[in-house]
Amino acid sequence: MNILIIEATSKRKPLASDYSDTSIVHCRNSIILKNALGADLLDGEYALPQVLEKQYDVIICAYASPYMPHVPYREIIKKNPKARYIWLVNDHDIEDNQLLRWGVIEMGLKYDMICNNPRNGYRHWILNKNIANKKLNDFIGEWLTVNLNSLIMDDFAPVDLTAKSGIIYYGTYRKWRQASFQRFLTKGVTLSASNKNWKKFQAINCDCEYISKLEWTKNNEDLRKYKYSLYMEDVHTHDNYAFLANRFYEALMCDVVILFDSECKGTIEKCGYPLSENVIITPEKLQMGLTNYVQTLNFEAELKHQQSFLAKAYAEKRETIGQIKEFIK
Repeated sequence: MNILIIEATSKRKPLASDYSDTSIVHCRNSIILKNALGADLLDGEYALPQVLEKQYDVIICAYASPYMPHVPYREIIKKNPKARYIWLVNDHDIEDNQLLRWGVIEMGLKYDMICNNPRNGYRHWILNKNIANKKLNDFIGEWLTVNLNSLIMDDFAPVDLTAKSGIIYYGTYRKWRQASFQRFLTKGVTLSASNKNWKKFQAINCDCEYISKLEWTKNNEDLRKYKYSLYMEDVHTHDNYAFLANRFYEALMCDVVILFDSECKGTIEKCGYPLSENVIITPEKLQMGLTNYVQTLNFEAELKHQQSFLAKAYAEKRETIGQIKEFIK
């Protein structure tokens, strides 16, 4: 079976297998799935001629943005009209893949879905979009709900615990986390985000230290420098369980203790991990200031408890890959 994974970008060279040139989750997942499935990975226009020389049984589109440079990639669909198409996405409110939309409208394609969220947990306004005089949902056949975030779990080198300090939150601005951002991104906390997003956090009075995006080179991740990281969710996810986020697994591998917003109680209850009550941050704990509260914690003890989660996390990755293989077969 010939499988192709498409990251529709304008890159001019392959993604580095050690993630040294990307912090993007779906890019890292595509590298992992390439190896796990024995697939070809088209991660930029530079490789399009080689891909067009082959026929594919399964084509997985792993990227979605209104701005994705999908036009050059239409030739793949033209050459593979009978392939099974799959959209792979680890979110709940990403608009449909532009390449697949073109295929639906121009070629009459239908496609299947691999997603962290169940169909009824995906944004209804997206699935109800008018595409080719039908709802987008009408063009999506089978739907596999699976823990894509666990894919990032990998063997990791020892971490220097003596060099750690501080609390960090990293990621883009999301409007549905505004209330959590305002509660947690306070003095003494570090925020890592793209510089162009700083203004959005500053506009809601996040009085924290701002730094640029973290680097994610394997076994040299910037996250290793910190003792604690923050776990917050979109409001939608509070009531629509979608597994633990990537940041949970990244923290496990970097020996960073995860501090959970207590608003994530649905995820905390359903994730299957016996989290320490000390790392679930309630409004009462926040009253003393987050940096003051973490000083009351025994970091080594909390980390040791968290390290007991590793076997389960690796098992989740194996299960996820197995489910995807079965779904594709």
